[in-house]
Amino acid sequence: MIYILGNYRKNSRLLYFFVNILRLGIPGFLYRMRRMWLLSRCKGEAARRLQLRADYYCKLDQLTQLSPSAKPFRFRIFTEHSRNYQFDLGQYMRYWKRNYPIQYRFNDDTHLAEFPIFTKARVIEGDVRNLVVMNMDKVRHFDFVHDRTPYQSKNNLAVWRGPAYQPWRVEFLNRWFGHPRCDIGRTDKNLDGIHQRKQWLTVADQLKSKFVVSIEGGDVATNLKWIMSSNSLCFMTRPTKETWFMEGLLKPNYHYVMLKNDYSDLLEKMDYYLAHEDEALAIIDNAHKWVAQFQNPRDEEIVSLLVLQKYFQMTGSLKT
Repeated sequence: MIYILGNYRKNSRLLYFFVNILRLGIPGFLYRMRRMWLLSRCKGEAARRLQLRADYYCKLDQLTQLSPSAKPFRFRIFTEHSRNYQFDLGQYMRYWKRNYPIQYRFNDDTHLAEFPIFTKARVIEGDVRNLVVMNMDKVRHFDFVHDRTPYQSKNNLAVWRGPAYQPWRVEFLNRWFGHPRCDIGRTDKNLDGIHQRKQWLTVADQLKSKFVVSIEGGDVATNLKWIMSSNSLCFMTRPTKETWFMEGLLKPNYHYVMLKNDYSDLLEKMDYYLAHEDEALAIIDNAHKWVAQFQNPRDEEIVSLLVLQKYFQMTGSLKT
């Protein structure tokens, strides 16, 4: 579900929509047959590796009561604000004959929950056992690139674009907007009287720079995936929220360059990696290896099935 634009690839929302509409016409028994076939063929080291990921997304470790409001999933195609979430969760619910009761969040809410619930994102710290992560709204968040421009050929600027509705984004802008070594600006829809507005930049334009800053928004930073799949260096503070990308397992200064929470060391980190190009290239290589685990469609399918299976087992719907 991608289209090619120059050296870069981007998810096609139109193609994503039509593929998911076509999936609704596939008989359910074919999905169930495919589930049994996929799980029966997943053995050995591959099975252990994928089960580890599933256990990370679903941390339920004992039989846990569902919420009284839990109910079987029903797809409502005309509910536009949550359609992508419905596509992504409903795609895997069809792999089971019985429509087991579940609870889910179709938004950016990351707060702890009293009962087991499917969510796109969750906080990293705290007792998150009831927050079961699924890859939802992936057409927006799981956007990777083919970057053919080597790190050494990029300019020495730090770049960032995005809306600034959160105080930490505002703090970053207040500190670095207008600096000659930074190309940063906000792209909020309504910015009358705000001087920090800058022209929107495509992903391709942003990747002309060696350093791309990633800043959490309502939950995680949407640009993190395409930065880490590129030949630019990802700069960010330690993440506080995570999604299917398992941001909580990313190692600072190994998968990305960690900034202080007030972003005061941005120039210091730029100077360091300009002077230590070999370390910058090593971090970029580690980031590529991290991204690679999410780019095998069959693995992604199996892990999603394992997460759902564990949820059903731990909530008593499916016998172990």
